[in-house]
Amino acid sequence: MVAAGNGFLINVASLAAYTPTPRMAVYGAAKAFVLSFTESLWAETRASGVTVFALSPGATSTEFNSVVGTDDATSVARMRTAEDVVATALAHLERRNPGPA
Repeated sequence: MVAAGNGFLINVASLAAYTPTPRMAVYGAAKAFVLSFTESLWAETRASGVTVFALSPGATSTEFNSVVGTDDATSVARMRTAEDVVATALAHLERRNPGPA
């Protein structure tokens, strides 16, 4: 992508990347890594024509809660659909200089 001077990379982070996540410490740490990694890639590629950003979708109606075995992380949140999350990502891509977030 860098050699071609175009393209985009969207890494999926999480709101858990921004704050400690009791009972989901590894998940939160992994998402913090994704966020930091993406911000670094953005800085390294920003003059190349490649768009890099991290998507932190928030509570999304998926199988996430059943896989982790709890709904603690999303119990009071307004759930978004996967389609809403994709629309947000695509809208971000349309911005002239979208930045890493």
